[in-house]
Amino acid sequence: MPTALTDPDHLPRHPLMDVAFLRFCRRNGIKVGLFYRDIYWRFPEYKQRLNPLVHTGTRLLYNFDLLAYKFAVDKLYLPSMGMGKFVPHFPAKRHEALPPGGEINDAAHPGDNSVRLFYVGGLGGYYNMHDCVRAVAASKNAFLTICTREDEWQQVQAGYEPLINDRIEIVHKHGSDLVPYYAKSDICMLFIEPSIYRSFAAPIKFAEYIGFGKPVIVNEGTNVAEFVQANGNGWAIPFDQEALTTLLDDLAENPEKIAHVTDTALRIRADNTWAARARQVARQLT
Repeated sequence: MPTALTDPDHLPRHPLMDVAFLRFCRRNGIKVGLFYRDIYWRFPEYKQRLNPLVHTGTRLLYNFDLLAYKFAVDKLYLPSMGMGKFVPHFPAKRHEALPPGGEINDAAHPGDNSVRLFYVGGLGGYYNMHDCVRAVAASKNAFLTICTREDEWQQVQAGYEPLINDRIEIVHKHGSDLVPYYAKSDICMLFIEPSIYRSFAAPIKFAEYIGFGKPVIVNEGTNVAEFVQANGNGWAIPFDQEALTTLLDDLAENPEKIAHVTDTALRIRADNTWAARARQVARQLT
């Protein structure tokens, strides 16, 4: 939501108050960093779901925010540097990447001879999981649990039910109720149809996967794939159903490969917490 509309009733009663305060801080020698979470308003889907008058007005206000930040903010923090090319007005040389952090949680390894997969998140819009479901169904010994909101599942259920077999289950949990599902999972999933948006998106659940020390299977062409390739905490493969099935069958036959990557996933947790992100910002703004 544009800053001007963040009053409780969303009326622009104080449109310049936030920017004026940030500008005051900067003029008085206080370094200012601002986290800019998303840029969805620049994509066609934003216009498609709003009244033309509304999206025209809000897009003008979003542009105004970024123009104002150019003078009121020292560093603009983004979920990934890839998002920067879609951010207008603010100088790219003052962008910094600040992906989500997580909390360290311990979840035991299930320890059987199957491959147990877990996905937490949406299933509509940018979150197309059909090929992932097909790949698991075609595998020899992989099990997939999808955790999504019940109302969202009802909207897409008809498209998924024909693909599901007895090794795929759908659950609707959140918060601490997710812990048992992490505990019985070997690997977490972000095998989702690529898009321009996914090329820079930094899903908060990816940080949660890291916090639980779980390896992740992702598809190439995404921001999270770049992270996995750089850090070794999972597998980045082409977005291809057969490629995923082949990987799952290989991991089921060679569980030591999962164990090796799990060690890496556990090792990188401390560098990807919210506290680590806060230390990064403190260093850059002092």
